[in-house]
Amino acid sequence: MPETRPLVLSAEKYQFWAIDHVGRQITVVPQRGNSVTAPLEGDHVISGIKTSIFDWEKWWVTTITDRDHLINTVGFNAEHPDPTPHRPTVYLDQNMWSRVAAAMFTPERVKPERELRAASEIIRFGMDDGIILPLSSAHLLETSALHTDLRYEVGVALARLSGGWQMRHPIDVFEQEAIHALGERISVRAEGRTRRAVLTTEPNAWMRDESTLGISPPRAATVELLIEMMSAPGAVIAHLVDPTPLERTSLSRWVEHHRRITEQFRALDIPKPQRRGMARRRFWNEHISMYRSASRVLGLPEVPLLSDRDLKAFLDGAEMSSLLSALFVTRFIDSSTRWHANDLVDMFYLSCGAAYCDYVVGEAKTTTQLAQAQRSLGKRVTAFRTLGDLVDTLHAEGVTTDSERRALSQPGDNYG
Repeated sequence: MPETRPLVLSAEKYQFWAIDHVGRQITVVPQRGNSVTAPLEGDHVISGIKTSIFDWEKWWVTTITDRDHLINTVGFNAEHPDPTPHRPTVYLDQNMWSRVAAAMFTPERVKPERELRAASEIIRFGMDDGIILPLSSAHLLETSALHTDLRYEVGVALARLSGGWQMRHPIDVFEQEAIHALGERISVRAEGRTRRAVLTTEPNAWMRDESTLGISPPRAATVELLIEMMSAPGAVIAHLVDPTPLERTSLSRWVEHHRRITEQFRALDIPKPQRRGMARRRFWNEHISMYRSASRVLGLPEVPLLSDRDLKAFLDGAEMSSLLSALFVTRFIDSSTRWHANDLVDMFYLSCGAAYCDYVVGEAKTTTQLAQAQRSLGKRVTAFRTLGDLVDTLHAEGVTTDSERRALSQPGDNYG
């Protein structure tokens, strides 16, 4: 019986794998020898995409849309630790992405002029290795509500400028912080479960992982993960540019529940510090089932009892939880609060972005409250309401593109 040789997948053997989605065939280009083309197996069709090419040396995926826009996505290698972002990271909410997309495709739509200049500068930084703009599940969710050319333009802008970088689902991050904070409180090490990167190039990291509480352990370097890494960019891009709008799940019950909480606090005639402490306790109680689950992960029979002072320290000690709890507390006790369906996405995703990215830009109410929370917590204020304010800060802090860094590294002419 002939000996079966193991499958070798490496840059030493291959140059490119190219998939023709229209012609339904795959071409393998080896380092030596002739290319081989074969029909694609299966009947799954990725719409909106013409070609996907995996470059084994550069370890990235190039996707060409059916309108010939080229999108490069950095690959993920499970044999190495999660890469740390090598440039300043910026989380934009959907409205800001729409503005950036308009500056890329139809700049005449962007007003005022300052925001057009800022959006164009974001594009320049993003396309030339000046900043990293991670994608999140909120972007896919909110882009899916768009249609026609607007959907395509926002989708291409998101895919091109994110380049494969993603922010993990905020619920996973929130749960992971709970596990870590409870573990520290009872002196139980949970490092292996808590220290995975929130910003990553891991394929499909933006998706909610319901297989485990928090962020799952590192994935093994398998052929299946390699194939997922190669195919995920095309699937994400196809979703982003699909012109068919998807219906959103109603959040009316969530809105009504939180409206009633604010009504309850409006009726209380107590000093503001006491009101704030009660609102913090209400935030804890609203999420107590998650904290119970985190306790069970650590082998605890029940959630530890926390005094008001300990609860404040517990929440303030976690990057995202400190900001998220501050947002809920502010809206619980502010009698002018009006709850809306988009608040759920804004509060969770912008607080996660503010916690783990260097800068965040989003809708006015949430980013204003995030900036206030950052100040009260003694943190650096990184939440902005406009692209113009962000770009002014990037310039003031010396952020540069790859082209600018290369020019600065070249010996200049001497005049004397």
